[in-house]
Parts: sequence; structure tokens; C-alpha cells
Amino acid sequence: MESKANERDLTRRMALKGAAGVALGAAALAAAGSAVSAQTATPTAGAGVAPTYMLTAEGAMTILQAAVAKAQEISVPEVVAIVDASGTLKALLRMDGAPFASIDVATDKAYTSASFQAPTDQFAKNVSADPVVMASILKVPHISLLPGGYPIMSGDTLIGAIGCSGGSGEQDQQCAQAGLAALGA
Repeated sequence: MESKANERDLTRRMALKGAAGVALGAAALAAAGSAVSAQTATPTAGAGVAPTYMLTAEGAMTILQAAVAKAQEISVPEVVAIVDASGTLKALLRMDGAPFASIDVATDKAYTSASFQAPTDQFAKNVSADPVVMASILKVPHISLLPGGYPIMSGDTLIGAIGCSGGSGEQDQQCAQAGLAALGA
């Protein structure tokens, strides 16, 4: 009985040490102020370790702020949505005066760009060439064929996407491109 208690205590201490290591690693990344971070998974015996790149919260905010600055410059109230590589929302801002529906539209543009690793206007051109594909893709939830969504890349690696909505397609694209330029993506 005492042996099992000691095993649980040892397991608990090891878990706490692991959690402390993760917390220290996260603090180090935050202190570095990087827009993109590289993480490595814990390798299994005999397996190699591959870095995984991700868009940080700070990077998402940098992109969002640049897109909003462009929207202010061209006097168009926009909604700017930033998602991570999986299409999960990372940052969102609805400027004063932007349509409420643009929240979903901007998020869907970002989701589409992350899912297909292509700007939404380019994706729309590709799928519109085949009526069967076009009819099918429009039944998939959260897919947008409207311009204003762009993937965020770190080299050849997708780390997220941006979607802007509230103006014309061209205005949405200008704002999204300004966001990408701020990160150098």
C-alpha cells in the first residue's frame, strides 16, 4: 500500500516538473516577443524530432493592428479575423460601424484560406471551373469564396490565415494584405 502511495507521489512530482517546464518554455517564448514560434514534440524511442511552427498571439495582434490601420486609412470599417493553422480563431476585431454579419464573413474567409492554403479569390476561381465541385464546396460549412482571405505562411509552412470583411472585395483584400505585410508573410 505504501509502495503505491510512493508511486503516485513520484508520478505527481514528475507531472508537476513537466508542467513547470512547459510554463517556463511558454514564458521564454513570450519574453522573446516572436510572431512565430517553433515547438518540438516529445520524441518516442527511435523517432526524430520535427519543429512545429505556429502563429503566436503577439503575431496575430501585429497582423490585426496593421489591417485595422489600413482600414482606417481608406475609411472603411472592417472586421478582421485571424485564425491559426487549424482554422481556429486567434484574434478578432470588429471596427466601429462594421456590419455585424461581417464577423462571420471575415472568420469564414480566414478559415477557408487556412483550410485550402490559398487566397479566397484564387480558391473561388479554381472551384468555379467545375460546376460539380462548386456545388459541393458551397455545402461545406464556413467556406467562403469572397475575396479578402489570405493564408499566413512561415516559409513553406502554414501558420494561420487572415480574413477581412466590411468593404468591397478589393478593400477587404487591401486590408488583409497590409496585415500580412506587417508580419512579412
